[in-house]
Amino acid sequence: MASRTAKSAIEKGGGGIDEIVFAIPGKGGQSKANLDAFCKAFSD
Repeated sequence: MASRTAKSAIEKGGGGIDEIVFAIPGKGGQSKANLDAFCKAFSD
């Protein structure tokens, strides 16, 4: 799900970055995993 949100954010451009930040749940390890997926999506 995080990668799908990242893909959507990339398609929308810069404005989508705020959306994905808020889409990351604040649950410890899960949040970290989603953040890593987000960073990977934007670094590719």
